[in-house]
Amino acid sequence: MTGLRYFVLTVLAAAAAACDASRPAVATPASPRPSPTPVTAPTPPEKHVTLGDVGLDPTALDRTADPCQDFYQYACGGWLAKNEIPADRTRVGRNIEIVERNQNALRSILESASSQSTGDPALQAVGTFYGTCVDEAALEAAGTKGIDPLVKKVRAVRDLPSLVAAVAELHRHGIFSIFVIGSEQDAKDATRVIARLDQGGLGLPDRDDYLNNDARSKEIRTHYLDHVGRMMQLAGKKPADAKKAADDVMA
Repeated sequence: MTGLRYFVLTVLAAAAAACDASRPAVATPASPRPSPTPVTAPTPPEKHVTLGDVGLDPTALDRTADPCQDFYQYACGGWLAKNEIPADRTRVGRNIEIVERNQNALRSILESASSQSTGDPALQAVGTFYGTCVDEAALEAAGTKGIDPLVKKVRAVRDLPSLVAAVAELHRHGIFSIFVIGSEQDAKDATRVIARLDQGGLGLPDRDDYLNNDARSKEIRTHYLDHVGRMMQLAGKKPADAKKAADDVMA
């Protein structure tokens, strides 16, 4: 727009000079008019910005697609053509790649902290915690001893007060049974962070996994029942009792 403005001014100045030169002579001599100073429009520097300069991958585009007809194919078609969903996953995407990269970075930090002294008490504690979690031999040897107090608390539920006490104890250990509590921005006042309550207790990802009768949902429920039954056996139940407990969980 700046270049256009200077261009217009230049044209107007040239037009004005032409008009002055074409006026007829008059009887009274006039003082000589100075020649108008030509206005030269500065040439703005050109700056070429590529998709890569702003963090976008140009190879992700499908330039054969018409963005007015299918913008998603235009914006992502190149990436889709080069990436397939792995057999062990239901989806893949750039956000998933970022999460995996972050997880690998965190794993590297944790493994380093667990294998050597860092001099940082907080990092050392994190390393010790991580080392304990991945020590499978020690975990197998310990069995369910770590959760025995919680199991005892749950088995002692007989009425409302004992249920409230069990739920409070589970929540204290980060096991959000019956309901979930957390913190989030207030939808009505973004300057505040408030407590949020939500339903909890479902083991399957989605409500439809429990209620739909299509083949996929039925298969998911079958595998889920087998999984819960095995967990019940590991917790000390006999196979028949474990199956009934799993059925109760599903119900």
